[in-house]
Amino acid sequence: MKKRKRKPCRVPNSGPSTFGAAGSDQNLRRYLRTASAGIWLALIAGTCFFLLAVSPSIAKEKKISRTVSGIVLDKDENGIPRATITLTDLQTNKKIAIYASEDGHYQFSDLNPRHDYEVQASYQGDTSKARKVSSFDSRSQFVINLKVSPPSP
Repeated sequence: MKKRKRKPCRVPNSGPSTFGAAGSDQNLRRYLRTASAGIWLALIAGTCFFLLAVSPSIAKEKKISRTVSGIVLDKDENGIPRATITLTDLQTNKKIAIYASEDGHYQFSDLNPRHDYEVQASYQGDTSKARKVSSFDSRSQFVINLKVSPPSP
């Protein structure tokens, strides 16, 4: 039986440089190719992990808002055109006033569901009862009809 000669196994960057030796360029290229493939694989895996971890929080940030709409009515249940409707944010005390349409309809959109609101209508010195929208109510759309009638004598 003949014994085979073993070639010494060299790892790049260990021991003296063999840059000029036959086949060493090939080994170095193979090592660098394997190392860069590992780096790319780690970067791709890290990116996938990041996207999977962040995507549920992005989905939770979907904007949820509320809408309050209705009609302003007189004592005979007719819509009052151009009545003033005031919406008050009870957390910030910010007031928003709009005019009803020609048939008495109004709408407030993009309201924060975590805030409480109060809505009231007025027309020619007469006002409706103030109606509240609670943050504890889970509905996203509220229809509140407001009745403006002159004060009873």
